[in-house]
Amino acid sequence: MSDGPHRSLSMSRSWKRLAAIADNRAYSVDDVAAAFLPALDQSCREEVPEGVWQSLARIFGDKQQTLFSESRVQQVGALRSQVAGLPLGCALIDAAVLAASKGPPTEGALLSATTQALAQRAARGNKQVEEHYYRKSNERRTEKIRERLESALKRTALDTLARQHLNTGAAPKVQRLSKQAGLDDGVQI
Repeated sequence: MSDGPHRSLSMSRSWKRLAAIADNRAYSVDDVAAAFLPALDQSCREEVPEGVWQSLARIFGDKQQTLFSESRVQQVGALRSQVAGLPLGCALIDAAVLAASKGPPTEGALLSATTQALAQRAARGNKQVEEHYYRKSNERRTEKIRERLESALKRTALDTLARQHLNTGAAPKVQRLSKQAGLDDGVQI
């Protein structure tokens, strides 16, 4: 008996775990949503250097630069060289450049840009899982996992993860979903 198509998925361990949870009907959609956070957290650590997070927080937190929006856009754009070839990093810089060109440099604008980049990365991860399931499984199973992933993504607290990486406010640490090991840990009724 196979462990499922998620085993041969060419993604990181946390994304494989997300696929396995989404494929297992014993987990609720809320459980799948909770599994998104560790997967995206790992992507943040792998695809966005720590210096980029700090630079973005400094640029958007500097109240002196409200008069020089063009300079701010150039500063954010200059960070692109640090994230070359890193999909989440590029999406983050693109969203931050757009936010910097539209309005004042606020933490809220940076939080919104970060949340948007995380949503794009999650959608890309969903497509990768879906494509893999199309190749390794049947169409009905693939459609169900796609629906569960899309529903879960809508419920995922991406702003919590964004706050954690931007070090703004008191953001709780991302918790891993615990395994259901006992007889009483079954499907929620």
